[in-house]
Amino acid sequence: MGIANKQLEAIFKEISDRFKSNPYITVQPKEGSPPDSYEVIYSITGVQQDKNKEIHEVKSHTIAITIPFGFPHFPPNCKPISAVFHPDFDQAAICIGDFWDKDSTIPDLIIHISHMISGEIFSTDNAFNEEAVLWYKQHKNRLPFEVLDFSTSTPPASASPDKDDALASLDSLEIDTIEESDFKSDFNEFSGEVPAVPQKQAPQIMGVDMDLLMLMAKQKRYWTLQKQLDSISPDIQIQFIDELHDNAKVELAKAQQLLQQGLDYEQKGQPSKALETFKILTATVSDYPEIEEHSKRAEDAVKILYDFNREPGTSDETAGHSEAFAASAKGPRKKDPITFFNEKPEHRAPVLPLVIIGALIILGGLVIYIFATNNATYKHAEEIYADCQDLLQQDNFTAADQKCNEALSVVKGIQFVKGSEKTALIKSIQEILDSQKMRQGLAGKVLRNGQYVPRSDDEALALFNTLSDEGDTFMVTLDWQNARDRYQQAIYILSKTGTIDKSAAEKINTIRKNLAVVQVNLSIETAKKFKESGDYEKAISTLEKAQDNTKSLDEPLRASTIQSIDSILQVVRFLDFKKRADGFFTAGRWQDAADQYHNALDMAKDIPNPPSAEMAELNENSTKADLFAAIQGGKEAFDRAQWDEAIRKYESAILLLNENSKSLKQVSSEENRQKISRIMLQASIIRDKQEVARNLKEGRYKPAIDRLLAIADTVTKSPFNREEEFKEVIKEAHVSIAEARQNQLISECTSYLTDNYKDLFVKNYAATRSDSLSDPKATFVKKIDERLLFKLECTETGQGKPLRLIMNYLFDPASRQWKFFTDTK
Repeated sequence: MGIANKQLEAIFKEISDRFKSNPYITVQPKEGSPPDSYEVIYSITGVQQDKNKEIHEVKSHTIAITIPFGFPHFPPNCKPISAVFHPDFDQAAICIGDFWDKDSTIPDLIIHISHMISGEIFSTDNAFNEEAVLWYKQHKNRLPFEVLDFSTSTPPASASPDKDDALASLDSLEIDTIEESDFKSDFNEFSGEVPAVPQKQAPQIMGVDMDLLMLMAKQKRYWTLQKQLDSISPDIQIQFIDELHDNAKVELAKAQQLLQQGLDYEQKGQPSKALETFKILTATVSDYPEIEEHSKRAEDAVKILYDFNREPGTSDETAGHSEAFAASAKGPRKKDPITFFNEKPEHRAPVLPLVIIGALIILGGLVIYIFATNNATYKHAEEIYADCQDLLQQDNFTAADQKCNEALSVVKGIQFVKGSEKTALIKSIQEILDSQKMRQGLAGKVLRNGQYVPRSDDEALALFNTLSDEGDTFMVTLDWQNARDRYQQAIYILSKTGTIDKSAAEKINTIRKNLAVVQVNLSIETAKKFKESGDYEKAISTLEKAQDNTKSLDEPLRASTIQSIDSILQVVRFLDFKKRADGFFTAGRWQDAADQYHNALDMAKDIPNPPSAEMAELNENSTKADLFAAIQGGKEAFDRAQWDEAIRKYESAILLLNENSKSLKQVSSEENRQKISRIMLQASIIRDKQEVARNLKEGRYKPAIDRLLAIADTVTKSPFNREEEFKEVIKEAHVSIAEARQNQLISECTSYLTDNYKDLFVKNYAATRSDSLSDPKATFVKKIDERLLFKLECTETGQGKPLRLIMNYLFDPASRQWKFFTDTK
């Protein structure tokens, strides 16, 4: 095992916590305790290709993930258990490409693969499966197959492995063996396609909950979403965030228009239309401010008008028939019958006065409603204006500008009432919007010493003054270290600001003079402390500065000081090379480590008495770095499908194992030679299979068959020929040879038929002349026993309408004889 148990335990806990309630993903640990391999089942829509080359949607997919030696510096090995038709999926590998770096996690990778399966992420250049690339390009309208929403299973904070554990895992370079997965544990099956490295598309950003943002957009909570997006640092540039931001702006603009439209309907005395508009606004932006109040006001107005339309004492049911009663009142009425007690018909009250009274009541209610609505709108505008003033006092300029524009929009919609108050309020709002404080504030500036400067510059100048004053205090007390730190911080802060006032300009000159005094007293002493603490880079930098600062010293002291500094520098630079090399070694940057170890060995030659213990460690680690640089180079060449380069790198690794077996006592050289040889065999097979695929595609069957025979012969003679996957390679090679030979024979037969079609038709059709025949076409139809049936066609012209002549020819490969064929059935 090439990775520490503590790190594996942390990974297992992280995976368990992340996916314990995920509706799309189920992760099952496989081998090891704690496990170093997992089987991931995705309940996600993807596609597969059947034997007939048809593409079908499939809802379930299974992926195997293995954690390799050198993790996380070497990426996990991913292999599809179930078939997935995808540009980056092969039968034996998944290309995760640039997605993986040492800060990535296994859960991040599992989520990334889910987006690959759903068709959201795929490569278009140098992909594993070129056929899939073409299909995905032609069916972009179907992508992605499923939009994934992980908001229902928000994962807890990822459990990152302890730093010491991560370093401990890399110390496993000194254990018994190198894991096979360090190189390329999953073998690319008989595909003939070139692996590729897809681009990383969706980086994980700390502090940004994309699931929450997507949920807000789904719920149309664009007001809250806009605030969340505004709080994200502008340094973070993500495509999805930009799309959400643009969508929120569009929907909020629609909502603002709908609000103004609803308010206009209210001013015109059309509360029903206003209510309908406010409902549309709510459906557009569900959390728009105060929309519930607007809707409630319009709803109350609708009820008021409804009550005015009803006569006192009339039930709802009777009121609903008022138009029918009005119509009947206008038409002719039958005379009431004359009775013994009443000789004249009864006279009813005139209808017209009642209609006029009703109309006046409605008109009066409408006028009252309009005035009430306008008064309420004016009060609402005043409240928004007050909010604008409060926000301006708090220097929240963006929110203040939004509130003032909202208040201005509301007050402009008032009609009939409060004319002078409306004019005064508009003027007050406009004065705030046009004020220098608002304009400068929106531009990100604040008032400092009588002039507006960017807020960041104001904060920087304040911090500069504080650091400068602290530096002066430490210098008085001879605290050189803190004095230097404060002065340098002050210089750095001032260098980052675009505004330098007169006071800052004067202080910076004083600081530079004081720093020269501080450095003379501090440089050599500080360099020795850095050396003792192992901070060699700072020690070198400090000593070099000390050399420069000796110009201010008297000549005798200057010469002796320079000699002392040079002696210290020589040792520190040796230690620095070694430390850099150790750091690269620990980080898995093998080639960088090897280069730095060689530099340290060269430097040690000029040191009178280099430390023996460190030299022994240096020699051993230098050899290991060379070995693993070769292995890593082979793996990278393998991933780039540069098979000859991969084989060359792995051969150099085997040579290093052979030549340095004594210095690599803790590494099982023989076992690792076997593993590297196995990877070399895989690389050569994939290289040859791709050459076969190119030859077959171009119809060059002879070289394709020769290469297939070479593959079978190479695997048969290898020490791995008893392994199941290599047995399968031999078997498939022989199947491919048989298919290629038959295709070659078919190609030769069709060429023979088209080359000799005139003679064949004249021979079998006596009335046909060869000079009247053209446009030949030969097609393989089927096999009959071991014989091959072909259809030969051509066009006959010269006598009337052109005729298409067809005859069937049968070829016997055993006798190499042709025969005219007639289907008697």
